[in-house]
Amino acid sequence: MKPIQILSMIILFGVQLFTAFGAINDDLAQSVAYHGIEIKKLLDSKRWSVTVKPASILVESKFDVRVVRRVSPSIETQPILEKYRIELRFEKLLPRAAYVKLANQRTEHAVIVNYGAKTKIEWSDAMKFLDDNPLPRYKVSDRGGKSFSVYCATTDSGFISIIPVERYAEVKGAEAMIDHLFWRNIK
Repeated sequence: MKPIQILSMIILFGVQLFTAFGAINDDLAQSVAYHGIEIKKLLDSKRWSVTVKPASILVESKFDVRVVRRVSPSIETQPILEKYRIELRFEKLLPRAAYVKLANQRTEHAVIVNYGAKTKIEWSDAMKFLDDNPLPRYKVSDRGGKSFSVYCATTDSGFISIIPVERYAEVKGAEAMIDHLFWRNIK
């Protein structure tokens, strides 16, 4: 084959690949947009903002919460004021076997963090594992039928206290409404 023929075939293949990949992303983006609209309907727009991107949704409080972070087994930091965030990331579907394996690993590390760390280094390593390896919270399908895992990261995902209790109740209420949106069709 001549170099021009090879180059033409590479370009043609690349265009086909880009088109197919773009179609998948368009379907995902439409699914994300749909869920973003549904979340906006659920939450009070005076209290919450919802930002939708092609593969994620960011829900942020318009009010401050006091956040107390736990930095070691026995030390908590002073409370700081910040907005409460709920980030939903839509990613490639985590296969069931990988999900179960990761869930078991996370359980082992959570036990170390909460009950069994012998040293601060062991505790820090377990916390890092939990932070770096989240479990998907939801599973969704795009209009083409392709399934995706949805990861949910919140301000209090990692050993944090939210005060006062009224704000804690409000942010957990918002999370519960989002859970209901994604879980309502599970049988």
